[in-house]
Amino acid sequence: MRTVEEIDDMYWCKKERPAFQEYARSMLRPVFERVGWEGQPNEEPSRGLLRTELIGTLGDLDDAEGKQGAQARFEKFLADPATLAPDLRPVVFGIVGKNADAPTWEKLHALGLTTNSVEEKGCLFVASTAAAAPALAEKRVHSDTTSEVTARA
Repeated sequence: MRTVEEIDDMYWCKKERPAFQEYARSMLRPVFERVGWEGQPNEEPSRGLLRTELIGTLGDLDDAEGKQGAQARFEKFLADPATLAPDLRPVVFGIVGKNADAPTWEKLHALGLTTNSVEEKGCLFVASTAAAAPALAEKRVHSDTTSEVTARA
């Protein structure tokens, strides 16, 4: 999937990018449909790795179903963290962060401030920096340059 992401990067700010993304999604979505969001009992570890790679790549390609799936899993996670497998958290948080509106960004940020897990804290803060909306990106820069930095350490 790295190759797909590299090609997508080459199309950055080019009018052909949406067409490439549509083509790449059409190739990857059927594979993801077979792998699915949830692991199966006695599943090969490589299948779990493939799952996270597919979710992340489809998220980077603005796959609508992937964005909806990530958002739904994030909402369930907010109610009960046990509902989201630890190996899916970074990729789900990343997709949610990239597509966040202001309330969602605030949820990611608040979780990052309150979690006791260093790994999860990192994932949440990286996700909040991925926000595509310029106002949210600016908000994130501001939070990094205030006293919140010491509060997170």
